[in-house]
Amino acid sequence: MALSGILFVVILAGLYMIYMAVIGGTKVHKVSPASSVIAVVIPTIIVAILVAVLVAAIALFLYSSGGMYGDSSVMNAYDFRIALNTDSKLENLTFYLPLPVYMNESKIGDEAIIQNTEYSQGWDLSMIETEHGTMLKLTAIELEPELHQLSELKPSGFGQSEDIPTGEVHSFTRGSIEVYVSMEADHVIDTKNATLNEPILFPKYNMILSDYNAPYPSSGIPPKTWMYDSFIYADYTASSDANVEICVSMEGHNERWRGGWTYNAYRDRLCTTFTGERHGWISVTGELVEGEGRY
Repeated sequence: MALSGILFVVILAGLYMIYMAVIGGTKVHKVSPASSVIAVVIPTIIVAILVAVLVAAIALFLYSSGGMYGDSSVMNAYDFRIALNTDSKLENLTFYLPLPVYMNESKIGDEAIIQNTEYSQGWDLSMIETEHGTMLKLTAIELEPELHQLSELKPSGFGQSEDIPTGEVHSFTRGSIEVYVSMEADHVIDTKNATLNEPILFPKYNMILSDYNAPYPSSGIPPKTWMYDSFIYADYTASSDANVEICVSMEGHNERWRGGWTYNAYRDRLCTTFTGERHGWISVTGELVEGEGRY
């Protein structure tokens, strides 16, 4: 035991102690060497098995519950975003936009309206029944672009902590409206079968399967990609050269800590651009991807 701190000696010392216990059993208890071996080794094996079972049970508990990270290692959430950008002044804006819907309800749409009411930024949100179903209505009196300037930077050199301005400045005019809602889910999101079990953007028409274009492991199953038709209603006045871009996206994702972060998601997105003022429905193409990430 005095030498057990030396590498490998602890193993030899342990075996020697077992040997001495066996010999001691034969001398003190007057039993055969075989009986002494059973008396010494069997309890040792039982204790080792119990310790191994206890360690395995603790490891399984930590694995299933996120371990020492607790609830912070588990996240199931939905993200809904609307981004409207323009380089010219728009007046008397009214948009009907696709809405995330599941079982004829849109809890995310309700949350977007509530948050906008609490933190109004010059536009209003509501739900409206249209010929294409329930959609999100966005209205504003005007959207006035502002002048923005970007200074070009060159990477910092050795011993410098910040990038260095080059002196070149680029100016551009941009006005934007952004709506963003993030909601935690009380269940593991079915990212593989979102079209059946999760909120996705509506309206949707003519859904067809398409190829998944992003890289994925050759040994895995590629995520399922759907292309579809949808509609946006736009009504506003603007100059004939006004450029407008609008994107609507919905995503559900699960994150877990399992000796490293595991992430999987589904995403539903449509974007379109148009020029000049508009007063009616605009046909757009969307993409829905199910089953991205690790499972």
